[in-house]
Amino acid sequence: MVSAVDNLLNQYEGGRLSRRDLIRGMLLLAAAPAAALEAQAPKSMTSAVSIAHVHVHVSNHERSAQFYSELLGAKLADKGEVGAEGSLWTMLIPGSTKSRGVWLSLQQVTENPGTYDHAAFGVAPLNSAKLLDDINKKWPFAKAYHPGGQASNNRGGVYLLDPDGLKIQLTPPTEQGELGPKAQPIANT
Repeated sequence: MVSAVDNLLNQYEGGRLSRRDLIRGMLLLAAAPAAALEAQAPKSMTSAVSIAHVHVHVSNHERSAQFYSELLGAKLADKGEVGAEGSLWTMLIPGSTKSRGVWLSLQQVTENPGTYDHAAFGVAPLNSAKLLDDINKKWPFAKAYHPGGQASNNRGGVYLLDPDGLKIQLTPPTEQGELGPKAQPIANT
């Protein structure tokens, strides 16, 4: 690439290249490595556009909510129940809304508090049924599944395991962390 830059400069200094052509040539040379890397990248099944949320197990909602509020400026958005799995609270990270941005799920549990449950990535477009099938064909170890047993709609997205067994979720980028009929929205602040 150094010789190409030298060649462009020599042509410009010799009057055979306008300043506009010199700049255009430099920009093309600068973009070439990125274009080459992009061309080499494998085609992905879907495109991640955001980290939607991180879901952690906690021993005490109030204490954890206060910690994340004071540490990150997170705001409590929902208090809800998730049946036998324990109570789930949703906290929004600053700059986020219930439909856009990043949120933190705090699930109060009695066994194994202080553990990570999963991270969710907002992906677009999301065709849960196709994605589920494609993932399980390509990576059988991923054991991809739809939370309701049916991938007929995109609600809830797709859960799967990464190569090291960490659980991740692929969800529409506007997924709002539905907590079910017992969810208690907190007034907007």
